[in-house]
Amino acid sequence: MNSIAACVKRQALAVFCALTIALSFAATQLPVPGEIVPVVMVFVPTLVALSLTAMTDGWEGVWAVASKLGQWRVRLKWIISALALGLVLRMTMSGIAVVLGLIPAIHLRPWTPMQLAIFAVMLFIFAIPEELGWRGYALPKLLTTQSPLVAGLIIGVAWGALHLALHLPGMIYAGAPPLPTFLELIALSVVMTWLYIHSGGTILLTSLFHGAQSFFVIVNEGIPLEQQAWLMASVYVVAALIVVIAAGPRFARKPIAPVATTSGRDTGQPNRGRTGRACSRSNILQ
Repeated sequence: MNSIAACVKRQALAVFCALTIALSFAATQLPVPGEIVPVVMVFVPTLVALSLTAMTDGWEGVWAVASKLGQWRVRLKWIISALALGLVLRMTMSGIAVVLGLIPAIHLRPWTPMQLAIFAVMLFIFAIPEELGWRGYALPKLLTTQSPLVAGLIIGVAWGALHLALHLPGMIYAGAPPLPTFLELIALSVVMTWLYIHSGGTILLTSLFHGAQSFFVIVNEGIPLEQQAWLMASVYVVAALIVVIAAGPRFARKPIAPVATTSGRDTGQPNRGRTGRACSRSNILQ
């Protein structure tokens, strides 16, 4: 391994976050409409993750990361819970908006069933490359040394910083306050870390939840953009606090054991050997 690759491997997480944020901001300068920029940005985390893995671990490492796309074994109750949680969060926002007089009543976006179906599929598809980068590459590395709470917060800060690019002039959130977006994504990252652990380390569940909480914006119709941003931040922060309390002290204190290194390389895969059993989901979250 040459000196550059060795340096990148030692600082893989910092390099990943820095490059992902920088390239996401660079995407705002592309000669495309502001509505297209988020579509470009969702692929940046995966491209950076696979590029860094190819540099440090070769094609074997790239396959280890990419193969997480094929890990679809998740209990049905967790799939239903992830979808329901996305709906509950958005409905809570609209319920508070009604109480505050921001909207007269909760109503759906006036789309046809076909439009809703296309919207749902697109959001799920676009969530996958984001999740492969953040939860498929970065999070497993953090969980080897940090507690799930700290790992989720670190990912959330970087993830939130990236999304501030969408508040620049000409972007889809231009004119909206950036602080609630930042807080919302930190909180969302904590919740998604909890879901990631419960799914046994598959990005299917986090992708479903990621897409679901975006899809159910259809029940927030009529809430002004600025008020919607603050409502979202408030509700998501409360949800993250509930998750932390419900998960118990080990969620905040106990890191996951080192990843498997059967080939002498850090693949980012949770250890499923003896140490893996000692730090299973049940041990972390009891």
